[in-house]
Amino acid sequence: MSAQDPLDFARVVAAWAESARTTLGADAVRSHRPFTTRADVVHAMDAAEEVLRVEHEHPPIPVGGVTDIREPTSRGAKGMVLDGAELRAAGQTLEAFLRLRKSLDAVGDLAPTLAAVTARI
Repeated sequence: MSAQDPLDFARVVAAWAESARTTLGADAVRSHRPFTTRADVVHAMDAAEEVLRVEHEHPPIPVGGVTDIREPTSRGAKGMVLDGAELRAAGQTLEAFLRLRKSLDAVGDLAPTLAAVTARI
């Protein structure tokens, strides 16, 4: 902990990243920075409240089945051939994203902040 980082944010983020299910998730966690505005904090708290509300009132949000396909996607975009396992992982990840979007679309009225996120999937 330092005077510039009284909450030891870097340590919190490192511990949070260790609990991620994929390298993609861990990288996303590591990219977080402390919020600098009240509006950013309120937005994040609204999203967290929505997740809790949805999980309390509906079946669990399906977040499993996602693997890190950045490397094969990058190679495929360059016209390189992917093997069967890579194609299968890509297909399973796309299916997982579609399940997530369908689940969150179904609760859009209850969770508008999450619905805005799923609009980008």
